[in-house]
Amino acid sequence: KGGQEYLAELSISPVLNPGGQIAYFLGMQRDITEMHTLQQRLAFQKSLTEAALDAAPMVVAMIGNDGKLLLDNHAYKALLGDFRGIEPAGLFLSALEQQIGFDLKDVCTAGPGFTNVDIRLDPPGARPPRWFSCSGVRIADFSGDARSYFHTAPAERCCLLLIANEVTG
Repeated sequence: KGGQEYLAELSISPVLNPGGQIAYFLGMQRDITEMHTLQQRLAFQKSLTEAALDAAPMVVAMIGNDGKLLLDNHAYKALLGDFRGIEPAGLFLSALEQQIGFDLKDVCTAGPGFTNVDIRLDPPGARPPRWFSCSGVRIADFSGDARSYFHTAPAERCCLLLIANEVTG
C-alpha cells in the first residue's frame, strides 16, 4: 500500500467446482520481510562469530555432555593435526579429570566452570609434552524444538565451552 518493496510468501491453490474442474485459483500471501531480515542478521552474526573464533590463537571447543565435539576453531583443528588424528577434546577432558577431578557428565551440576587450570598433553611419538592453561564454562544446551517453548530444558542438557591457551615454553 505504501509503495515500498517487501517480500511475500505466496500460496496458490486451485478451487474446484462441483464437477471436479478448476473453477478458479485462490491466492494468499504473507509479508515475510521482517523474518527475512532476521535470517540475514542471524547469518551475519554466525559468520562474524565463526571468523572471530577462527582468528583466535587459542584452542576453542564446545563439547556436549556426551563427549561429542559440537564446535571448534582453526587452532583446535591444527592441534588435531599435531596429535595425528587423536581427538584433543578427549585428551583435555582426561587431563582435567586427573588434575581437578572434572567429569564432563557432571557439567550441568558442576557449577559455573573452572579457570586457568594448567594441564600437560603428550603428543604421539617422541615429541616433547605441550602445556595448556585451560578454562571452561558451562553452557545450557539450546533446544529449538516446539516443546522448549512450553517447557524449560531439562537440567542434563549442558555442554562445556573449553578454551585452552598453549603455554609451552
